[in-house]
Amino acid sequence: MYKKGLILLSGLFLLAACGEGETTEPEPNESVVDTEAETETGTEENNKNTETNNPAHSYDNLVNETTFTEEYGLQAWEDYQAINEDVTFGEITLLNEEELNYEDLDGTTIGEIQDRIDSIDIREDVFHDEVELSEEEKLIFYRYPPAEDSEYSESAAFLAELTFYYADDNLMFSSITPGFYSVELNDLPAATDLMMMTTVPEIEDVNPRIYTIAEMQINGDNIQQVMTPAMEVNEEGSEELMAFYFFTKGDEILQYAYLPFEMVSQDFPTNSILLFYQLIPELEKL
Repeated sequence: MYKKGLILLSGLFLLAACGEGETTEPEPNESVVDTEAETETGTEENNKNTETNNPAHSYDNLVNETTFTEEYGLQAWEDYQAINEDVTFGEITLLNEEELNYEDLDGTTIGEIQDRIDSIDIREDVFHDEVELSEEEKLIFYRYPPAEDSEYSESAAFLAELTFYYADDNLMFSSITPGFYSVELNDLPAATDLMMMTTVPEIEDVNPRIYTIAEMQINGDNIQQVMTPAMEVNEEGSEELMAFYFFTKGDEILQYAYLPFEMVSQDFPTNSILLFYQLIPELEKL
């Protein structure tokens, strides 16, 4: 039996050049909106689960039309599952070894991931970017713009983003995050309620908005991460908007953590990676 515990983190340092987004300051009973644009209210009415080519993903039932806006954004989720099917993540704990042999990582390579992308006939207008973190480390992004005739074409550069982190050409991390989103403050789950959950189906029952899905290999296990906004009451008794992260193995919740949503919304993928790193010592014990 795994043990789940609370990790309350007060701050993270962002990797340089990974993101330049900004967020608005949340006000009571108002939406917190990405600075690229503002979505329509009432999106809760469109909560049908999307059909994907790989329904076996642990989080498949968590992704719906309220997560990635319109069909073009939802296509990114189908592509993410197809690309990640049977990939190998390098063992992330090896990066902390004093004498690291990169051959031991044995992760799927950049070329192999690109071959997968080519094989699924990814949309021609998907654009990619790369960030060199060091001589050995690289982030590669694939961004899905709205259709030319979309209502979002003038307000959003992209609707969803796939991120792949490599160490010496070994895949170490992948994620899918929205590039265009809003947060409706009404009817958000309470962080205290989310803390009590032990399985992924319990998360599904809440039908939360999802802002990050990611995964890494820790101690030989594929550990997945999902983030949803939640409300937390601070010491002064005021409500605060938080980004609540679950770390899971299969359907079981291993650990959770939460941070101010405004902090992580500046760069969802980078904060996802950094949270994984911070929780490695905890997850190694489980």
